[in-house]
Amino acid sequence: MEHILIQCSFSQQIWWAVLQRLGFASITPGLSTIQDWWLQLRVLLPANKQKRFDSLFALIAWQLRKERNARVFHGVESQPSELLQRIKKEGEDWITAGAIWKERNARVFRGVESQPSELLQRIKKEREDWITAGAKKLGCLFSE
Repeated sequence: MEHILIQCSFSQQIWWAVLQRLGFASITPGLSTIQDWWLQLRVLLPANKQKRFDSLFALIAWQLRKERNARVFHGVESQPSELLQRIKKEGEDWITAGAIWKERNARVFRGVESQPSELLQRIKKEREDWITAGAKKLGCLFSE
């Protein structure tokens, strides 16, 4: 699993592209385990950014695993730029899902019901929160 996620040249291209945007360009996976590497990166962030970084890290690992499966089982290979675009799209979907989940919880637990326009505003705010939390680092992957 370590090879697929952090040691093969394709995976390293993906990680390098993402980490460069996050300001971690000098940190490479090396021969450590993915867990050790994740923890090494995570401690470099302030506590209020670590949860979002965890989600991003999981998203990238998941997309790399899906890319590996597409190659092995379907003979389909993506270019790094294509996978980076899928990561960006999936990240945007995760942000939207998080905003919808918060809306659902507000309805169920507090009896608060929003208008569709309010929900769209909440989704926009959630995206902006990602960008703000990253101080132009974590969010840069999800903005143009």
